[in-house]
Amino acid sequence: DRSKIFCLPGDRYRDLPCRLHVDITRRDHIPSPLTSSTSHPAVCTDCLVQRAIMDPAETLLSALGEIPVRGGQDVSSKMDAPSKVEARPLSKRLQQWNGAIESEFVANIPSFSFVSEPNEDSLAKLAVAVETLHGHLVHTVLSNPPLFSGNKELSSGSESGIKDESDVARGGIVLLNDVEADATTSRAAEAVAECGAARTLEDVEDDNEKLILTSDLLRACKNILRWTNQRRALAMRVRGQSGPAEAEECVANDETKRLRQPGTLRLYLVLLEGCSSHFQKGSTVLTHRDSVAQTASLALFHATFGAGEPVADVARSVLVGSKVNFIPSLARLVNLPHPLPLLISLMRHVHSLVGSEPVLAKRLDSAVAEGSSDCKDKDLASVLVATLAWTLRSDPPFPGTDPGDRRSDLAVEVMRIMFVLQLRHASNNDEVKNDNDMMTQIGILICDILQLPNADFRIYDIKLAAVNLLMDCPAEYGQFLMSNNGIPPLLAVLTLQLTTVVVERTGSGAADAAAIVPILIALTRLSAANDDVKKVIKEGIFPPEAEKGFQSKAREEKEKLRGGDRGSVGGLGAKNMSPLDAPRGTVRWKLLRLMTWTESNVKRCASEFIWTLCNGDATEFVLRTGFGNAVHILGIKGLVTIPKESTVDIPMS
Repeated sequence: DRSKIFCLPGDRYRDLPCRLHVDITRRDHIPSPLTSSTSHPAVCTDCLVQRAIMDPAETLLSALGEIPVRGGQDVSSKMDAPSKVEARPLSKRLQQWNGAIESEFVANIPSFSFVSEPNEDSLAKLAVAVETLHGHLVHTVLSNPPLFSGNKELSSGSESGIKDESDVARGGIVLLNDVEADATTSRAAEAVAECGAARTLEDVEDDNEKLILTSDLLRACKNILRWTNQRRALAMRVRGQSGPAEAEECVANDETKRLRQPGTLRLYLVLLEGCSSHFQKGSTVLTHRDSVAQTASLALFHATFGAGEPVADVARSVLVGSKVNFIPSLARLVNLPHPLPLLISLMRHVHSLVGSEPVLAKRLDSAVAEGSSDCKDKDLASVLVATLAWTLRSDPPFPGTDPGDRRSDLAVEVMRIMFVLQLRHASNNDEVKNDNDMMTQIGILICDILQLPNADFRIYDIKLAAVNLLMDCPAEYGQFLMSNNGIPPLLAVLTLQLTTVVVERTGSGAADAAAIVPILIALTRLSAANDDVKKVIKEGIFPPEAEKGFQSKAREEKEKLRGGDRGSVGGLGAKNMSPLDAPRGTVRWKLLRLMTWTESNVKRCASEFIWTLCNGDATEFVLRTGFGNAVHILGIKGLVTIPKESTVDIPMS
């Protein structure tokens, strides 16, 4: 019963609930195991007993219907392997297991094995679970390769390469060593690839059962890989980056290696290519074949995701190498119409690759150009722009009312890829022109996005992604934005983000920087490039109706300095310690709070933004912000000298 609250003994956890008893309907009360290590206690005994939380590997073995023997030892007793498990019952058990672990992913509730350090027994069970799952998948594919290529005219006998059904018996593959397992999986992949792609639309009940089973097996592969990746990410967070020797050992001892081997990666790819339909772009209804393609894509993604993680890095190098040769296939797939969930998955592959290695972005560009017969100048950026345009302008009106309509997720993913490409191009002077070209193409789309209402959180997430692109926009783009009423929506984003950081959060950190720094940089860049844009933004921060009062106070402050009441500092024409006009709760008051934020990027970006609005006038800057808030940036600008081991000595009057 997750609605109950259990208080553990001990002062440290006296007022904190068990992490598995928080109300899952209150997302803000559910801490993530990857971001919060001390905000909630360990899982209580009552919770483990009542909810029977077990190691996912053990429950997966139970769902598969057998506990096989590995290395001469029975890893778990009291369960007998049935001689034959029919497809439908096995699918049902896998669906239950997949649903349970995916609900924990969504709710950020860690499974039991997240709570404590994994021991040898749990790792052995994980390896056996992976080998068993791998065996089921290979056997299912080898039993009828034409089914997964779309060619139902071929039989599943000699063409599949199977000489003896016992050759791929369920227990047999599990007991193979890794080399033999990889070879058998490669044979399964090639059997599907060699069957051709002659597609038929008739549905056969027996075929549907096999497709459903294959989809459930691939989904389980994806989930066990995702769970393992999260566990490793948590360990890396606690222990730090591993050295070369530790990384090599991690790869050698990877319990999920069967699901990341070259043959398995190749199998994921041929299932993705063979089962993906190209009949209706953006459909939210998946056929059984589409489900196989989507789950194969997701399994491939999680098998290779995680830049800097040794196991994922090795798998990704295999993925883009000659053994799998994923990049030409991905370039071809993103150019074709797909159901919406599969299209999102493909874009995540693009994001992962271009974000991990700069050279992969160039390879993708070349592959897209080579595979496009209709346009010689077609590249990855043009594909992204076309996809974003379809996302925003397709029917029904964006973002849609159907909960299954995930066009907003696709739009965010596409814009994140564009942002990564901008970062890659910015590091190469030869590619600066491409930055401007891409921004010109999506300029109208960004204006359309900014005009959408903020009431729907899906739209607001897209606006934040657009802000990231504006951090490195061409200088002339500000005028285009202003002409199309794009500045007021950006000021609205600034107001909401300031409220999130200054009002709703306590303290500071990386999350604060991620929330506020992009919009500060974007507005600073736009203001510095165009005086007309700067005027509009400045009036949004310092409203004209309040300027009369501010100017009156500013004259009085300057008169005090000229009258000799106080000496000047660094030649400044003002020395007020506090801002002259910043009522509590206003946008300018929240900005001034950021000028003394403990996170250095937040503090610097907020200060530079106001400095730009003041046209670099140090006197106006001090009058608007107060010398106490301004001293940090004034020191950076060289206008005041800040002693290294003491504070600035300002006489108080």
